[in-house]
Amino acid sequence: MDMDAFGDDFKVPQRIIRKAYEIDHESLSQSAVEKLMANDIEHISGIFGVDVRTYHCFQCLLTAALVAIILIDKHGSTSVAAHGLEQRTAH
Repeated sequence: MDMDAFGDDFKVPQRIIRKAYEIDHESLSQSAVEKLMANDIEHISGIFGVDVRTYHCFQCLLTAALVAIILIDKHGSTSVAAHGLEQRTAH
């Protein structure tokens, strides 16, 4: 008996099984990402009523503040202050 004739009996439709944390996404080129970022910056600048240059300054200050908070959480406020003082006096 030729078993090739029954090959379709055992075919199971392929379903993509995703893990709970996986999501659909689309890969973008560098230029597409830059364009989306520029659009977001213009949108947020419009909400706050500031120009793009002011927004960039605000973003830099916010980043510096977050880095300071992370350092304080990681090393404790006294060690960060002492380290900063040592660096200032060493110059």
